[in-house]
Amino acid sequence: MTAPWLQTETPPPRVRPANRGQRGGQTARRTHRLVGATAGEVVLTMDPAPEPPYTADHHAVHCPLVAVDIAGFGDPRRDDQVQLYVRNAMYQTLRRAFDGAGIRWQHCFRQDRGDGVLMVLPPGVPMAVLVDPLVDLVRAGLRVHNKMSSEAAQIRLRMALHAGSVLFDSHGVIGHSLTRLFNLLEAPVFKNEFGDATTELGLVISEYVYDDVIRHCSGRIDAGAYEPIEVAEEDRAARAWVYMPPGPSSRARTRMPRLKSTTGSAAGLREKVRDIARVAQ
Repeated sequence: MTAPWLQTETPPPRVRPANRGQRGGQTARRTHRLVGATAGEVVLTMDPAPEPPYTADHHAVHCPLVAVDIAGFGDPRRDDQVQLYVRNAMYQTLRRAFDGAGIRWQHCFRQDRGDGVLMVLPPGVPMAVLVDPLVDLVRAGLRVHNKMSSEAAQIRLRMALHAGSVLFDSHGVIGHSLTRLFNLLEAPVFKNEFGDATTELGLVISEYVYDDVIRHCSGRIDAGAYEPIEVAEEDRAARAWVYMPPGPSSRARTRMPRLKSTTGSAAGLREKVRDIARVAQ
């Protein structure tokens, strides 16, 4: 689906009028990029600015909203290089999952948040697609990454889903729906439950998404797998729903103690047999 006002990819360079007043006095936003320089020098160049991500009439747009956060991103074991590697892997995983779910990544407005990212999807993207297959595709990508990475570079991701009206301007996007989205992502109950779990992905969704989508879905979406929690919102508590999918890491961890105890019992039995043999001699 084409959504020009949500386009964030950098377009080809274009000739700009000498007088900015011809463009309504608007100053184009540009991204600074470091280029090759000799020792002690920093040279900055600026890429062509993308089209401003807002509607012409400045009316609010109802969009699906996604936010993710890497758990333990500031862990002392993660130096700058590891953090850079982990963040790049997060973006690669998300892009592949979105494209695999039929949601064109380049049509989603994105704001980087250092240890996570906010994604505003084009209007018309079905919310059910964000739950199935997007969640499973993100989990699959995380499993592949974690299998091939060191302990310090493992990724566990918290994800929040909501939908609501947002406003775009030349600086980005705003709206109470975004506040609610990040209240979900940062809810202490959700973070605590995810910290106690061993899965690589934890999901929290708003009551709006649960009532409007999850309750009415069938097949691979199981409404009974979601647990209710309370989320603080200004002067009231709102209900949200948490889903902690099982992961291979949890199965592996439950096996390890049994393997160790079994091995220890066998070793002890062999030692006893050797003791009996010595006494018999």
